[in-house]
Amino acid sequence: MGSNDVPPPHVSPLYLPITNTLLQVGGSLWTLCYILLARESLLTKTYGMPLFALSFNFAWELIYAFYVAEAPLERSVFAIWCLLDLLMVHALVRHGHNEWRHAPLIAAHIGKLFWILTAWCSVGHWASASWWIAQEMGRKEG
Repeated sequence: MGSNDVPPPHVSPLYLPITNTLLQVGGSLWTLCYILLARESLLTKTYGMPLFALSFNFAWELIYAFYVAEAPLERSVFAIWCLLDLLMVHALVRHGHNEWRHAPLIAAHIGKLFWILTAWCSVGHWASASWWIAQEMGRKEG
């Protein structure tokens, strides 16, 4: 559920405050995770999130920040997560080659590989989200 969703009339009145609380707790912990991953990456001169996971996640947040999210609060949260992701992307591009010494081709092109994977994942997320929206799945009016 998003911040402006209205549940159907038959749903318990406790549903919305409980889901909003869980969403806030989960979002806060996710934000803390990003901050700690970025901090550890910069301190240890490595990267904290695996290459594909970071590409997939960054693409997800771009698509949801600029295409899917409807409410300003949701857009803001996804945009903040994109900015925090950029710290992890910086660590990957700057120090990722150290982790790939056993694969010199990847080590030499890790930044390009990240952006190619991110573009590919963005297309996938966009295709899925645009189909979901076009089919009016998960309507939010109650």
